[in-house]
Parts: sequence; C-alpha cells; structure tokens
Amino acid sequence: MTHEIGIARVTHVDRPALTARAAKSPALRLHGAILTPTGFIEDGTVVVRDERITHVLDAPSPGDGINIETDGLICPGFVDTHNHAAYAVFPRERLETTARGRFDWRLKTRGGTYVVPKEKSWYTENISKPFKKFPAELRPSLYLYGQVRGLIGGATTMLIEAEYPDPTLPQLLGFVRDFSDWNDANYRADWPAFIYGVLDIGCVPDDLARAMALALTGGTARLLVHLGEGDDDFARGEFFSLRVAKNLLTANTALIHALALVDEDWKCVEDAGASVIWSPCSNERLYGRSLAIDQIRTRKINIALAPDWSVTGSSTILDEIRYARMRFDINAEWLLDMVTVNAARVLGTSKVGSIVVGNLADMLVFQATSRPTTRTMAAEQITSASIDAISLVVLGGIGVYGDQAMMATLAAQAGLPPAARLDIPFKGTTLNRFIRFEDGRHSAFSGMTADLRAAKPDMADLWEDNGA
Repeated sequence: MTHEIGIARVTHVDRPALTARAAKSPALRLHGAILTPTGFIEDGTVVVRDERITHVLDAPSPGDGINIETDGLICPGFVDTHNHAAYAVFPRERLETTARGRFDWRLKTRGGTYVVPKEKSWYTENISKPFKKFPAELRPSLYLYGQVRGLIGGATTMLIEAEYPDPTLPQLLGFVRDFSDWNDANYRADWPAFIYGVLDIGCVPDDLARAMALALTGGTARLLVHLGEGDDDFARGEFFSLRVAKNLLTANTALIHALALVDEDWKCVEDAGASVIWSPCSNERLYGRSLAIDQIRTRKINIALAPDWSVTGSSTILDEIRYARMRFDINAEWLLDMVTVNAARVLGTSKVGSIVVGNLADMLVFQATSRPTTRTMAAEQITSASIDAISLVVLGGIGVYGDQAMMATLAAQAGLPPAARLDIPFKGTTLNRFIRFEDGRHSAFSGMTADLRAAKPDMADLWEDNGA
C-alpha cells in the first residue's frame, strides 16, 4: 500500500517498559483543581494505579503512595489527530504566496505528468528531497523528535503520520501514545479500531475501498482522509470521490482540512455523522483561509483541532489552540473539547481525553494564573496558556515531562533516577524542563538531537513561535 493510499503513520511504537514500570509503581495522587468532562472540582484529587485513573475525588485526599500537590489545573492530556511528526526537524517555511490547492505546492504526478513543475515545488526541494537523505538509522529519531515537540505542548496521544513509513523500523519506546500502541492485546478493549490514513482518496483501489467501507460500517476501523485542500476543481471533486465513487463517508470517517466543501456537502457530513479535523494555522498559511468554523458548528458535526505539521502549522497543539483562540471567537470550553473528548471520538476511543475513573492516566498540570472557581475560568486559562505554563505531563501514571520541581518530587517519591534536562528555546530565552528518555539507544535526548543536527545543521528548534 503506498503512502498516497493509506496508513500514513509509524506502525512500530511500543511501550512495554513503561507499562511494566507503571504496574509496579505506587499509587499516584495528584491534588489540585480538576477539569472533568462536564464539571469542575476546585480542590480535589485524582488517584492513579496501574496506568489507570481509579478515583476522582472532590476533596484533597492524601494517602499511601506518591502525593503531589500541584497548586495548578489538572486536565486531560491532549489528543493530536493530525500531525506529520517526522517532518518536525524542518524549520517553518516562510511562504511568499498562498496556493489554490494541495498540488500547487506538493509535487505529484498523474499519468506521468507533473501537476507541479519540479522547479516550482518548495516542498520537493526543501522537504521531500532532504527527508529522503536522512540515513535509515536516523529515521526512528525523526519520529521521536516530532513526539517530543508534541509532548512539550501537552500532547499525550498523537496520530503520527509520515509519507514514508518504514516497516523495518525497530520497535521504539516513544514519548507519547501513538495509535499503534493499541495493537497490543492489553489495550484492545480501550482502542479496538484500526486507522486508515488516506492522503489521496482518488488513488484508493475499488477493492480496497469496499473492504474499508465494510470495516467502517462495522465499527472496526476509522478513516482519516485529507481532502478539499483549497478551492480548485480537484479539491472540490475529492468530496464527491469520497461520498459517491468510494462510498466511504460514514460515522467513522473524519475529514482533514475540507476547505472546499460547500453547505450542501456539510449537510451530507452531518447526516453521515462524520467528523472534521481542523488545522487553521496551516490552512491559512498554505491557502489563505480556513474553515468557516461557526457555520460548521451550527450543525451536529464532531470537530477536532490539530496542528497538521510544524512546517506550515504550529510547533505544538497548545500553540494551535492559542492560534485558534486568537483568530476566531471560540468558546474556551468548546476549544478544549476539540483536543480532548472530540479528538478521542475521532480515533474511536473514550479511554483518553477525559479524566474519568477507568481511563488511562494521561494528564497535564497547568500553572494557574489565578484560582479558578468554574470550569469556564479554568478552560480560559488553559486555552490562552503558552508551553511555559505546563508544569507536568503524566503518561499512564508516570511523570514523563515537566518543570524541575515537579519532576524531581515525582522521581524521589517513585524511587526513579532523575530525569534528563531539556532546554527549549522559547520567546528569546530558554525554558528549562526535564524529560524521561528511555529508548535504549541514547542516555539523553541531547544525544539523539546531536545526531539529527549533524545530518541537518539547520534543524528546527523544539519550539517555534507561530505568532499566537
């Protein structure tokens, strides 16, 4: 199967070491203000054991195990449904003009004819060719670097997409949950669906389309499809291909970008119960416009927010949240839903994206700028925050990233060695954070970064300002 047709993601991420360690670690109790799916606890406790949330209490409740007083806002880890993370090493492109459609900038052939002349494709010269030059032994590091970019912005689950998935890649202990984690039998009940990631719906053979349609209607698969990028004839025709020619518009389908859709198309999306994945920063940089999000919201359509990729989008999902809030008048709670419960729904699970008993213990702690007394106030603080406001990221009950005080306290109470220091260029200064890096190949994240920088001296920093 080619990258144009499907499965545009890394398929060999596993975390057995993390799972085993979480099962042996003492219970974790996080105390602070808690955002539940529909409510808010001003001063409560989340209790974690064996990777799962076991209690959500409406009062401080110290007990056995690790007790962390966060003095902050505890919310679900963000779910990133659209991120070409392998390209995170490439600096942001400063585009001089916008395009009418995807193939105004992304080199492609149809019937042997180049839709975009080679000499005019910034993507070919600046991204595609240099990407192919990375040696095979560094390919895993490309994906891991993209994961770290996601992690510093609060992503605990990422659908990691790449155009050149390599089935020979070794298994990796990643920094975040990639969808392929759920191929493991331990997680089948949490995440039973298979993901089809499609870049060009017209290239899907009819026999594959029929098999996909059966899986989608049977609920055993989800389809995330790029289409309608721009306003040219090709972009407008892709929705017809999806809905009529391939019969793949279902309740388990999510449309990525979908700029070319008109009102009658959105009616079809609503009737089918399908979702849309919105990437406003990249859309506006590439095509000069984004979705009319308020019009879509009037319909019963599930909307997720994701950064696309850092080349034209945002470095992190938190930056994409800030961008959307800056450019559009969006309710903070609804915006937060787009990167938590709505995004989890796109991927076919309810076990991430919300702080609920039985869910996987993937959570964020934000420093509070003031003491919120309502869920709205807390959501407004989170959706207007920068990455420096994240003081802790917990993945499966293990602290994997955070500020020095929080990570040191967790390591000491859990009996773990200290985390590695991670210096992040941030708004003219350096943001000092700490991270756990345990893939068995490097003793520190800096070693992996040094290897990547040797291959690409102009490698992008972990964080780039998107103006939000």
